[in-house]
Amino acid sequence: MAWTRRRMVGWTTGLLAAAALLLLYWCFVFLLVEVFGLKVFAENLSQLFGFSILGILATMVGALIVNVALNFSRVADALENLPAGALAASVVDSPDGVEDAPQSRPEPSSRLAKGLVWATLILFPLTAVLLFVGDQLTVQQKKRNLQADIDYGVEIYRDDLSALARFELSRGYIEEVRRTLQRLDALDRDFPQPQIIQRTELDGRPVYLALTTYAYLPESRTEALVIEDYLRSFSAPERRYLDKVFSAGDEGHRFSAHDGSYEVFVPVHDQGETLVLYFSDYQSYGKVGS
Repeated sequence: MAWTRRRMVGWTTGLLAAAALLLLYWCFVFLLVEVFGLKVFAENLSQLFGFSILGILATMVGALIVNVALNFSRVADALENLPAGALAASVVDSPDGVEDAPQSRPEPSSRLAKGLVWATLILFPLTAVLLFVGDQLTVQQKKRNLQADIDYGVEIYRDDLSALARFELSRGYIEEVRRTLQRLDALDRDFPQPQIIQRTELDGRPVYLALTTYAYLPESRTEALVIEDYLRSFSAPERRYLDKVFSAGDEGHRFSAHDGSYEVFVPVHDQGETLVLYFSDYQSYGKVGS
């Protein structure tokens, strides 16, 4: 019975250590994903993380209760087996009494302890490497999928888009933009939200306009359209790319990914006229609040 209790105490102690290590490891993974915006896991990682933490803590509390109970039981049995007047001596020489004499107490396995230490040292950096590699693989896969969908849509509506390359700020043009983008959007339920980007001038300075499926149109057909209603700002790298497309006829696509957001710029040229199709998509990868 004493041997069985000792084994159970060892098991519960090992379970506590394993749960603590798992808790530390899981927090390490979650922090990497959150801080660096890694796109590896499926959505709702926050909820998964919360339930996992509760499970690990419940395991630790259960193992701790069993461990304490077994240790108290061993102490109680040892005190019952002590001969009269030997309590003080037994406390000094052997806290567990006759049953747990030093010669019967199992020696700790230094080999196992060293193995756990080395496994921990290797596991954490290996996990970090795998997470970053997985992030890049996810981005590249998303890029290929988006590019395939976009190329398919552009090929189908090539004539419509070529006609829209000749920009004019008119009600008819905006209506045709809205119809074309609605058709593009209807190709695939998961198709990224399309926009058409055009360049024009305002007070002698080049500006960029973004026209969407819901581009503004006044209720009165006689009311003049105003450029300011369609203006859109871009980051410096995006603006440099657009300048090359509209000024130098660059035909290269631009893809960017950040924190689950994906953006693709696709130029369309026709007889010296240009427009840029802009697609944006977002997928949650376990961010807090997802």
